[in-house]
Amino acid sequence: MGTDRRLRITTTPGLEDLAAAELTERLASAEIEPFTVTVKPNGLAGNIGLTSTVVLAELFEVLRTCRSIQHVVHEYAAGTMEQSFGPADVAAWVVGLELPIARDGRSFRASCRRVGTHAFTSPEVERAVGTVIHETYALPVDLTGYQTEIRVDIVDNQCFIGRQLTRETLDRRFAWVYRPRVTLRTNIAYCLLIMARPAGTETVLDPFCGSGTIPIEAAAIFPALRVLASDRSDEAVEGARANATAAGLAHRIEFSRLDVFELSRAHAP
Repeated sequence: MGTDRRLRITTTPGLEDLAAAELTERLASAEIEPFTVTVKPNGLAGNIGLTSTVVLAELFEVLRTCRSIQHVVHEYAAGTMEQSFGPADVAAWVVGLELPIARDGRSFRASCRRVGTHAFTSPEVERAVGTVIHETYALPVDLTGYQTEIRVDIVDNQCFIGRQLTRETLDRRFAWVYRPRVTLRTNIAYCLLIMARPAGTETVLDPFCGSGTIPIEAAAIFPALRVLASDRSDEAVEGARANATAAGLAHRIEFSRLDVFELSRAHAP
């Protein structure tokens, strides 16, 4: 048997069960064995834990196809800090670990995400952790062109460190040309569609399409569905159409400018 690999997969809080179900289905379909999926490991909202002895590259190839998730982190260690801890304490904890990136010569950057109330900022943790990794392993720091991202997550007084395998969040799968101030994430759109359970040649209608996230996602994953998208705003309709065109899915979606009060007339049987 190989060594257990612990991965932490992030999603939108509240969608953990749906993301775990998709992960389980895709891993099983790819005949990835053995694996264990855990919802909210260590009580972390918006996270799914995955443990497996399968080669990391094989796991990641499957995970990157998942539509309900955002980032994949290869978790190295987890620890609990004393009360009133600070960036220096986190850095000291990291120094005591033997990180798998040790002395591989790859440039890196440290990033930090925090949940809870702390007397320090995320950039302060990034500087402290980045400094000790650079000094301990003689690795070059590169904040933009990095080859490895070391991610420190702090939830109250719990600390987690790992390597983030995803450069961009996986829910950025379409090249949006129109992005209004509020745009629904594609992983949320996917989960909404899965909860709706459309099947066969049914119709999916988004009467407030905005940037078109839901209809574009529906057209991408349900090729037999009729997909309708409307909005009272001309700008939104044209913007959503432009996004669908950029995604190569405009031919699958029927766009119209409609007020919600016009829906029953426009879509009467």
